[in-house]
Amino acid sequence: ASGFREFPRAWRYALPYVMTDQAFLFSSLKWETETDPVIRRWFFLGIGLGLWLPWQVATAAGVLVGTGIPDSWQLDFAVPLVFMALLPPAIRGRPELAAAIVAGVVAVVAQPMPWNVGLIVAALAGIVTGVVASRRTP
Repeated sequence: ASGFREFPRAWRYALPYVMTDQAFLFSSLKWETETDPVIRRWFFLGIGLGLWLPWQVATAAGVLVGTGIPDSWQLDFAVPLVFMALLPPAIRGRPELAAAIVAGVVAVVAQPMPWNVGLIVAALAGIVTGVVASRRTP
């Protein structure tokens, strides 16, 4: 992440360990208004650890009891739900909106592709759309 460049070397090596999609998003939003690098790195560490610890506990719980959870609970939807919750704060303009719409449509259309390739195709379509749209947006 480009926001890490201004951090001391030890911080640049340690902070990515607690990097998650959620920590990156919320830190990026905070860093738009916060210019003090000390506050920025402590904010990232706080949010990163705050997300990392429950993630580790949930992973351990999944390893220990995951096979006992019935398929009827349909927990496979939890991961897409997290990303859907992250989407609204990330959309700050037309390029982001265009990227989200294109990626969403492509993901639905390409869903039948084998090996979840449709997800990769959707991500690439969204990225290309966002880049092109950002070049056209004044």
